[in-house]
Amino acid sequence: MTPASVRYLKALCVGGVAILVAIACGNPTPQSSNLASNQTLTFPILADFGTLDPAVSDAETDQEIQQNMFDGLVKFDNNLNVVPDIAASMPTVSSDGKTYTFKLRTDVTFSNGDKVTSKDVLYSWNRSAAMQGAYATNLSAIEGYDKVSKNTASGAALEALLEKNDPSVTLTGLTAPDASTVMVKLANPAGWFLPAIALSGSTGEIVDVNAVKQDFDNWWTNPATAIGTGPFKMTSRVPKQSVDFAAVSNWWGSPKPTLTKVHLDVSVTDPSTAITKYEQGGYDVYGYGGYSNMPVADIKRIQATSNESSQLLLQPKVRSYWVSFNMVHDAKRPAAGPFLLANGQSAQSWSPSSARTSSARRPPAA
Repeated sequence: MTPASVRYLKALCVGGVAILVAIACGNPTPQSSNLASNQTLTFPILADFGTLDPAVSDAETDQEIQQNMFDGLVKFDNNLNVVPDIAASMPTVSSDGKTYTFKLRTDVTFSNGDKVTSKDVLYSWNRSAAMQGAYATNLSAIEGYDKVSKNTASGAALEALLEKNDPSVTLTGLTAPDASTVMVKLANPAGWFLPAIALSGSTGEIVDVNAVKQDFDNWWTNPATAIGTGPFKMTSRVPKQSVDFAAVSNWWGSPKPTLTKVHLDVSVTDPSTAITKYEQGGYDVYGYGGYSNMPVADIKRIQATSNESSQLLLQPKVRSYWVSFNMVHDAKRPAAGPFLLANGQSAQSWSPSSARTSSARRPPAA
């Protein structure tokens, strides 16, 4: 493929399946007569992976790639509706809104051929809750989460606890009546539960217990154990240089991937250098894998270039920012700043009556 073919990537895509190419897709139905003979997509990513482990990933680069390797029980469709994925249908929900019963599809397999069962779901979610990654709270509605979230074990020690279903790392609200049924009991009704587990590239995704157990912390770095249910699998990885993926030939989903291979270049870390290489024919796509924030100067230059302006796709990007105030003052987490009174009392709990009996005042902001 060449840069000129990028504008025709919609003919190479399978809409909603291969997100690696969906950024340039407009038509989800590929036309075989328009396909290039070489179905390899090449593009740069901003930096090497921090992790592709759904339990702990939180970087844009990692999650954009990871969502092509793993699936959850449910997912978002193109209209942001929550729909079944590995689940055969949407769950039945009890009248009190606290118990969700999922029936799994019986044809879903991991890329190594292992059949997906309810055991994998329970293992994946218990592991994610115990590891307390950035998106662990997506599972916080499940009964028993508060206890599991206090886990301090890691690595082999945590794997040993998970292996024996130790209560300290087992969500009491997760049960599996049989190999294709998962029952989830929430501590309280939570309308946000399904959207939370539908979020791609995070803790709702399911991993192969047999693969992860081979190297609890680093299983995702090795193509032999980087096993998921998604349409693509890792075939090779040279840290800080390149990563290669191939379409899973017997993938259970539909439509099947049209791309046969994906090559990621990790060696170029400067956006303008990557854009130049794209313009010279070295890449098929630029703007994915953490590179979505293109330098403004390059955007303006490309917009003013007649043979390139049609290749530029601009679309809104959602991002959330927040400010947290630490108003808890104790030995492990001392607070400071304008929201803490001089005597260590939280300003939130301060009252006029206490002011009359103490010399409390606000110290300068930390």
